[in-house]
Amino acid sequence: MKTHVFSGAFLCVAAAHTVAEPITYAEHIRPIFQNSCLSCHNPDKKKAGLDLSTYQATIEGSDAGTIVEPGNASKSLLYRVVAHLEEPMMPLRSEKLPDSQIELIKKWIEANAPENSGSALAKKTNDVAPVAVEEKPKGPPSMPLDPLLEPVVHAQKAGAISAMAASPWAPLVAVAGQKQVLFYNSDTLALTGILPFPEGFPDVLKFSRDGKLLLAGGGIAAKSGRVVVWDVASGQRVVEVGEEFDSVLAADISADRTRIALGGPGKLVKIYSARDGSLLHKMKKHTDWVTALSFTPDGKSLVTGDRAGGLVVWDTEGRELQTISAHKGAITSVACFANTVASASEDGSVKFWDIREGRETKSWNAHNGGVTSLAFASDGRIVTCGRDRVTRLWDANGNKLQQFEAFDDIAMQAAFAGGKIFAGDWTGALRVWTPDGKHAGDLDVNPPTLAERADAATKRLSELQPRHRKLLGARTDWEGAFAKMSSEIRQTNAAIQAKQVEIKTTEVQLAALAKDLQTANMTLQKAQEESAQIETDSGAMNTPDQTAQDAAKQALSDKTDAAKKLQDEISVTQNALEKQKADLAKLNKTLAPETEQTKAAEATLAKARQEEASIAKQLSAAKAELAQWRAAQINVTLHAARDELAKCEARQQQAVADARAAAAPLDKARADLAATERVLADGPERTKKCESEIADAHKQIDDANAAATAAQQAIAPKESLANSAAEFFAKIQADATKSPDDKTLVDAVAKAKETLDLLNRALTDARANATARKHEIEQATARLSAAENVLAQAKADAENAPEKIRKLRASVDEIAAKTADARTKANAAIEAANKKIADAKTAVENSNRDYHVHLDEAKSLADFLTVASHK
Repeated sequence: MKTHVFSGAFLCVAAAHTVAEPITYAEHIRPIFQNSCLSCHNPDKKKAGLDLSTYQATIEGSDAGTIVEPGNASKSLLYRVVAHLEEPMMPLRSEKLPDSQIELIKKWIEANAPENSGSALAKKTNDVAPVAVEEKPKGPPSMPLDPLLEPVVHAQKAGAISAMAASPWAPLVAVAGQKQVLFYNSDTLALTGILPFPEGFPDVLKFSRDGKLLLAGGGIAAKSGRVVVWDVASGQRVVEVGEEFDSVLAADISADRTRIALGGPGKLVKIYSARDGSLLHKMKKHTDWVTALSFTPDGKSLVTGDRAGGLVVWDTEGRELQTISAHKGAITSVACFANTVASASEDGSVKFWDIREGRETKSWNAHNGGVTSLAFASDGRIVTCGRDRVTRLWDANGNKLQQFEAFDDIAMQAAFAGGKIFAGDWTGALRVWTPDGKHAGDLDVNPPTLAERADAATKRLSELQPRHRKLLGARTDWEGAFAKMSSEIRQTNAAIQAKQVEIKTTEVQLAALAKDLQTANMTLQKAQEESAQIETDSGAMNTPDQTAQDAAKQALSDKTDAAKKLQDEISVTQNALEKQKADLAKLNKTLAPETEQTKAAEATLAKARQEEASIAKQLSAAKAELAQWRAAQINVTLHAARDELAKCEARQQQAVADARAAAAPLDKARADLAATERVLADGPERTKKCESEIADAHKQIDDANAAATAAQQAIAPKESLANSAAEFFAKIQADATKSPDDKTLVDAVAKAKETLDLLNRALTDARANATARKHEIEQATARLSAAENVLAQAKADAENAPEKIRKLRASVDEIAAKTADARTKANAAIEAANKKIADAKTAVENSNRDYHVHLDEAKSLADFLTVASHK
């Protein structure tokens, strides 16, 4: 986490008064610093490297960097810490500054932080933070969010495609249009955003290395040139640099996003600060127009090419490193990938360079007539196009991989985005291919207005709706007919199944009867045999058994009748079976044509359903498209409403500032009156306090004098002892020098030296004590003098206060009368501004609601179509 370098104590001392515009450092901000900040942040102390005592030092900032971002208070460290929005909160270990002072600092910064009423404004900083140069940025790739889709210009026909760039990380390609830049999603080929470029026509487009920013350079030929940088996600401008007198033909932003380089017909290369737009370096070396340039990926070098075929390599401080006679024709592109620097030229060649040595490492003829564009893919492959109207794909060694369908005119620009090749020509045709050469689609670089798109979708709906109703009716009719036929088939099948069951039952019955008949016949035969035997037996007997004969005859008759009855039943059942089979044959004969008719009806119904579903999908697609374009139209209104709200809020802030300015004289007069009344009220207490302090000071002086006298008296005996000890030490040391072998004498010298050192230290301490006591006398005397002065001032204030209060009261009444109209007018302006803000907020809320209603509708229909397409 970054540690801010504000430190020390901001002393919140004086109340500030609100003033009218313009707010300046000299008149309004430095007095706040004087009262609250300079005790720590001055040229002598300069806590954390910060000096607020001068305008220049304030703008230069602290050890950690700038603290004022002119034009942007919310990003200024100075404002954030005094407003207690960020640590360390200032003033340190003290009360927060009054709101009026914080508001004054905020308005000063937002007014671009002028030094005084006649000075130029500080350089406004841009909303671009430096980034580390890394292989892949953290987080998801940047894509346009909530973009505007209304064309700035919709011409009768498309113009030449003058510039194109592909995001290094997102499926996004940027295409130059007429006074605008178009974003297309390289996956869906859908238009995903439009960035206005009212400066003229973009001649160069470049994404930052992290893909979060898009740079456009261009202008109006022989008149003006400018470089603009947008935040890709928000579509907001974050940098504007250059005030050229001709169109910018070449530009790039460094990998760390700190520098922007540009060149053009002026033959100069310029490097600007991306932070504040200041010109850092101006380099003159090229002898012809600067037509192409690129920072190297490591951000350490800048390679520039000109119309005469020359390449120059610079460091980022504008120092020339290499000059190369690279091509025989104008250089049209300079591109970098890893450690490779490539250039393309109207001489038809592409060349690789070792820029450290200024040495060519590879060269090949890419397009007869001239190469107009060169771009690297993320894997090192290269796409080029040229005056031969052809676009080609090459591997990292310059071997041709694919050649794509030729345009009708000169191929102007090419890019590799999202795994596809994009190329456009002089007529504005923009084609998309896959790397294997298959045509993947075309893009419209002259898109219709949103109103035209909505009208086209509405017209399409009006054409599809009656067709859909008709097909829906036909489908319903055929569904009814098919249902009826299906019902009839089901009934016939049910009758067949029933008849089959009936036949089966009859066959079972017939089999049973046949079995019974067989049994009956066997029984009858047995009965006949038994009857014959009885008659034979009776004939042989003298007296026949008539009863047995009669019984046998009766049994034979019964069995004969039973067999006949079974025969009759079998005959009836066989007849019934024949009829059932005839009925079944008739039903089967009926089923065949019914089945054929149903199959035909089913095929017709399937076709009707398919046609209706196809039109329904087209209808849903048209509805989704209409909802999308209506949402886009409302989004334009929403953006305008937000802009209007911002303007209303700015006017309201100005009205509040004006009201404070109008009330400031009266507020100050009332504050002065209140302060004077407090002085009068506090007079007796102040006098009593001062008299007590004076008495204390007298006592402190007396005590200090007594202590000083004692300390001074203690010095004399210590000096005498020290002098005697010094004489004795000198004498004994001299004796010891004469008798160096006398150990007793040498020991005596050491002890004498030890004693002398102790006495000298005691003398030094005594003298220091006397000096300290003298300093105490001086301090006590100063306190006495200060207390006497304060007492005198308190008595004078108490004496003068009544008259001063009378005059101040009269002044308050006078100022109140003089400023009444101004204060009333200012308050009325605030009220009017507040009403406009309320109306503007309502407009934003309504537009936002309508926007999301249509957006949700479009998304719902799109989801439905996605599901339907998978069925």
